[in-house]
Amino acid sequence: MKIIKRCFVLLALIFFKQTFCQETNIFILDSSNKVDSNLVKSTYTSVGFNPVNIVESSITSSLDTSEFDIAYVAEGYYYSFTQGWVLDPIQETERQIIQNFIEQGGHVVWISENGESGQTSESPFTTINNIYGTIVSNGTFFNNAGYGSPSMHRIHPSNGPGGLSLTETIYSSGSYATMVDVPNCNKVYTSESIDYSSDMFYTCTHTTLAVFPGRPKPNEGSVIISTEIGSPMKPWTIWGGITPTTIYNTELDSAIASLHYKLLVEENTDTINDWTDIESNMNPDCPTASASYTFGETELCVGDTIVFTHADGQSVPYTNQDTGTYRLSVYYEQGTCRDDTIVYVSFTDAYVDAGIDTSVCEGDEVILEAENPSNALISWDNNVIDGLPFVPTSTKTYVVISNKFNCSNSDTVKISVLEKPLMTINVKEDTSLCFGNDITLNASTNSNLTVTWTNGIDNNVPFTPTETNNYIATTSNNGCDAVDSITIEVKPSPTLSINDDISLCEGELFLLNAESTGTVIWNDTFENNHNITALKNDYYVAHASIDDCFVVDSFYLSTFPIPEPNFNIHYLDFFDNSQTIFFENLSDENNFFTWILENGNESYDYSVEQSFKSNSDTILTITLIEENSNNCVDSIHKNIKISSNISETIYLPTAFTPNDNSLNDGLKPFFNFTIFDYNFSIYNRWGELIFETNDIDTYWDGTLKGEKVPDGLYTYRVRYNRKIKIGTVHVIK
Repeated sequence: MKIIKRCFVLLALIFFKQTFCQETNIFILDSSNKVDSNLVKSTYTSVGFNPVNIVESSITSSLDTSEFDIAYVAEGYYYSFTQGWVLDPIQETERQIIQNFIEQGGHVVWISENGESGQTSESPFTTINNIYGTIVSNGTFFNNAGYGSPSMHRIHPSNGPGGLSLTETIYSSGSYATMVDVPNCNKVYTSESIDYSSDMFYTCTHTTLAVFPGRPKPNEGSVIISTEIGSPMKPWTIWGGITPTTIYNTELDSAIASLHYKLLVEENTDTINDWTDIESNMNPDCPTASASYTFGETELCVGDTIVFTHADGQSVPYTNQDTGTYRLSVYYEQGTCRDDTIVYVSFTDAYVDAGIDTSVCEGDEVILEAENPSNALISWDNNVIDGLPFVPTSTKTYVVISNKFNCSNSDTVKISVLEKPLMTINVKEDTSLCFGNDITLNASTNSNLTVTWTNGIDNNVPFTPTETNNYIATTSNNGCDAVDSITIEVKPSPTLSINDDISLCEGELFLLNAESTGTVIWNDTFENNHNITALKNDYYVAHASIDDCFVVDSFYLSTFPIPEPNFNIHYLDFFDNSQTIFFENLSDENNFFTWILENGNESYDYSVEQSFKSNSDTILTITLIEENSNNCVDSIHKNIKISSNISETIYLPTAFTPNDNSLNDGLKPFFNFTIFDYNFSIYNRWGELIFETNDIDTYWDGTLKGEKVPDGLYTYRVRYNRKIKIGTVHVIK
């Protein structure tokens, strides 16, 4: 609840000013019958609250009730031309919020209009009963029977919460219970009528009012229930004549505000309805009445007799041979005065039932709870406490004894303890495996009992789990189960897709490429997407892994030898200024050949003879392409020189560039005639021999012992047909 802030003003001679206040926060339910916020504010201000903060709102789950100290709940009440007077009660969710507010220390004034409509709102009575354990209901203690009706029971204020205890309340004082000390209206119910000539009235008319609990405490909540006209802070307009008259119950309003001031500010309730003198609460027009009964209790054994004695001296005995609780009343009536004595008497034979014999498995808990309709005192042997669990260690019979008002009874129940089977699983702890792998779960028992597993698996039979799961093994013996379980985590295995077996020509490049969700390594060496040169027949193995899970696949590579093309050049006859050359194929004649000759002309013969003629000195490249039956291909290129003046001619360039760009990378002489006794040699600037060959088709590649020679001028020497030609060539890289 919100803390009350106190304020007042203190003036002293030193002109020091200090302010003190008693602030309160009030919630008003915004209904069709809501109280007058102006009346509430002025009344609470008049008793000492300042400031008085008021919020009008509906009741929803978002309402922060901790912001309020007091709540006025006037349920909806309106007149309909089609239905007459209509009660619009609050709903259960709203009622629960109000109950929580009271239980947390809030103070509620609950106005439940239900007179003219004949309808009943049970919400305030449900709330009272939930909080205080009463059995209040509409009609018995609260109703709206009309002005001055004598038919309502009157509630003694000194017994139970608000005088409404279940079994021991005696209603004989002629007064309603009220916590509110209302001047001129100390009995909340009266038979006086309204004086229509005034705009105010000082009687309670036929308003029924009760406040709970019986003695309020500053830190506890309270609730005031009121019905019909004259409700707190609720103006009522009547038509006694032509002009409507509005009347107010000002004394009741001030009394309720004063009560809240005592609870919230003074925190002292000693003076609130002390009820020390019951006579002060009596109707002065009604005689004093009393009632008494024998026995000190109202809970008796079957066959006992209770005797009631009323004020007129008459005694009324009552006995019953059946168990149960009975509402007994003694009435006194004189005119409009009606007093009654009401006692709830319980007859019991202390019947007790221990329950039926049963069997339990060793280690299981048992609760022995005797059937005890008379609410007698009961006790069990063997240190058993009724309603509390215990674990029996052996088969045993348990005795329960009941006692109430010297009425005793007993009963027994036998608890048989059955042995549980023992079971162990071969896999001791939760484990994991890769998707696609199998596992065997074997649960063994001490008596070769049948074991069943969840998830459709069989005991001691391999299976392949497809997802992470908990597997529960159960075995049973005489209705006692042994249960154990193990969780198997299925970790994902990678996918792996590679090409089929392939065949390639020697020297051909191919890509080791696998499609996988994991990391791929080939032949335990190469990463995925690695280029390999086909050199021999071999297996290539892909290993794909995710964490500890892996899959393996492989393909076989077959390699075919590539052909080795070669040919000789033979310069034949000169005729008509034309040179005839024979290209002798030295390759495997079982293969397929393509010659690329002058101007891109092609020939598919094994060997070729061709005549060449040119108006200028020309170097021609002759290419031989060889393809074998496995579609493996290779080629060789050789140059020939065709001179414009056909004669015996030797051609060597004056420079060449051995830079491995396939253009002018080699040096050799070219002849347009047939050669024998051939030798070609190269010398450096110091006359040292650095290259020599007797093969007319062999080129010098510009290296010495595998290393490129420096740029510069080198001397060549050509011996042919017993002749020698010497010259120089420039090496440029």
